[in-house]
Amino acid sequence: MSTMETMRRLAEQHHGLISRELALAYGMNSNQIGARLRRGTWERMARNVYRIPGSVPTWEQRMLAAVWATGRHSAASRRSAAALWMLPGFGRGPLEVTQARGPSSRYPTLGVHDSRFLPPHQIRVVNAIPTTCPERTFLDLCGLLHPARAERALDNALAMGLTTVNLLGLMLAETGARGRPGTANLRGLLAVRTADYVPPACELEALVAGVLEGAGLAVPDRQEWVGGTRAPAGRVDFVDRAARVVIEADSRRYHSSWLDVQADHQRDLVLAAAGWRILRVNWHQLIKEPELFIAAVKAYRRQAAA
Repeated sequence: MSTMETMRRLAEQHHGLISRELALAYGMNSNQIGARLRRGTWERMARNVYRIPGSVPTWEQRMLAAVWATGRHSAASRRSAAALWMLPGFGRGPLEVTQARGPSSRYPTLGVHDSRFLPPHQIRVVNAIPTTCPERTFLDLCGLLHPARAERALDNALAMGLTTVNLLGLMLAETGARGRPGTANLRGLLAVRTADYVPPACELEALVAGVLEGAGLAVPDRQEWVGGTRAPAGRVDFVDRAARVVIEADSRRYHSSWLDVQADHQRDLVLAAAGWRILRVNWHQLIKEPELFIAAVKAYRRQAAA
């Protein structure tokens, strides 16, 4: 396939656009790009972004140009991301892009938002446009919208299957630091919607790990066997051997009956007799007051290091 045909197909897949980075990756050089611009085969739409003359100008084309012009590690975000995810109430309006670095002057008419934390796994490709994932989109929206509108958007997303309570909880643990715009709003919305939520054990353990990682703390070993003095205590959810702490992620699905409670208490006594400290936490505590769990883990580790 010729270079010209390759570029044509790439432009068809990207709303009539070619980026300089894409052109170079597919074998073109700077002289060839410059020649196409001089001949009018391509039109400069933004820095390092070129448009095929005659292609239909659309919101999606402007959106992709904005993301590409902002640079790598950028994505359509906030209300633009909500529109791309086809959330009701969010039309194709002003362009909003989040980048994982300082402000950019490459696209001066663009609403560019700086973020010190936008890892690649929080970016998806929607209609050929790099876009923040639904969970990151909702965290950002919660910092912008009236709480009632944010609540409607969240309910719509859950009904559409775009996200789940668990995934939103993990995003909150990973990115929603105290004081970050949207954190308090999203935490409140999840607290209401998780009143009867009982996560599977694997999801609850993932949330424990996410809260610890979000606080910059090392995650203890998972699903380890711990012995007792006279009887084995069995497998525990997390064990920090240096601090002599066992963390148990309690789900009401497995810890609600009287027999379950008695079994937990018996195992706690076996662990305590062997010199272990036990820290139990559940889904609702991790969502509503994760700082208390974080403070307890830090305190145990400080005491062990003293």
